[in-house]
Amino acid sequence: MNSMRNEIWIAALVLALGLGLGRTSLHADDTSANISIAKFVTNAKWGGDLRIRQENFWKSSPGQRDRSRQRFRLRYGLESTIQDIKVIFKMASGTGEQVSTNQSFDNLSSQKALWIDVASLEWKAFEWMKLSAGRMANPIWRVYSSDVMWDGDYNPEGFAQMFQYKVGERFDVFANFLQMVLDEDTTDTRDQWMFGYQLGSKNKILDELSMDLAGSFYHFKYEANVNDFSQVAANEGNSRSGATNILTSSFTIVHLTSQINTKLLGHPVKLQGDYIKNVESNGHLNSNIASDQAGYQFGTIFGKAGAAKTWEVAYFYKYLELNATIADISDSDFGDGGTNRKGHIFWVSYAPRDYLTVTAKYSNTEVLHPRYQSGSTFTTIPPGADSINRFQLDLSCKF
Repeated sequence: MNSMRNEIWIAALVLALGLGLGRTSLHADDTSANISIAKFVTNAKWGGDLRIRQENFWKSSPGQRDRSRQRFRLRYGLESTIQDIKVIFKMASGTGEQVSTNQSFDNLSSQKALWIDVASLEWKAFEWMKLSAGRMANPIWRVYSSDVMWDGDYNPEGFAQMFQYKVGERFDVFANFLQMVLDEDTTDTRDQWMFGYQLGSKNKILDELSMDLAGSFYHFKYEANVNDFSQVAANEGNSRSGATNILTSSFTIVHLTSQINTKLLGHPVKLQGDYIKNVESNGHLNSNIASDQAGYQFGTIFGKAGAAKTWEVAYFYKYLELNATIADISDSDFGDGGTNRKGHIFWVSYAPRDYLTVTAKYSNTEVLHPRYQSGSTFTTIPPGADSINRFQLDLSCKF
């Protein structure tokens, strides 16, 4: 209880400081009656966002029930530049899950916790090179369709190296490398890691036409037959065995990402597509699964809800097989989250103010393989029965 009180007082202090400082830049000589900024800090920025959500699920599987819930997401933090070093610290609401910072309204309005969402150091060694360590924002270049591999809220823990070099006026090349700790277990010497490598380019073809391309390679080490990452049944999908849901498949993933940027009727248009393939030679656990290691997503975003009185509409189609990626890091809002699904995603968003957006998002998903292994037994879902319609209505404010 004392620990919870301390967390609440710390959160209140952070919020109070932020409200006083806003999002303005603070220089070495900026002071007030109660706040003094160290001389070696050249810039400090506070900010965050708050989202209120109404969410509905309509499920057709036998034994499953429709669901309606109300949620909020609070993210707040500080970026402080010390010469060529940036310190990034952010807190977020949630339950400690790695792919969600949402917190449901429940438990008779009991107080909710704040978690460390980002805590990292970033060194700008050269204009073209940055090095990062800690719990960091994902350094892999992604677009919306990339959530076939990565959930947008996922912040990896480990080390990263990011390079970007401009070649002429119309061509940039970049490379991102990630060494991510998956899990460390005191009872086993085989620590689990993921090593990621990404190469890409940003190409301006015409004044209102550009194309961004990237290829990534992710190698997971000791991910199978060791433990469950302490995320037992966090999301549906992946072949698992035993009472603790240990993965039975290995993962080495090839990931391709593309985006075309243009304009139509004066409005920005983005055409996006991602493809992933787990190239490990995993044996299939039952003969009904002919191919279970690939996934893709493609779609378009028309318009951009950013400045006041702007809007956007979007459509995407996603297809994600059972062992295409680790279910616990892919999009948690697709169906019930995880893998082994296909479906459609729509949304429309409007910004009544520069800092405020209203978004309505709808998805329809179906299970790909109605018979899959869950724990030590096989789960059988009637074909086509596990169809989930999911609706989210969001009010988001940036500050």
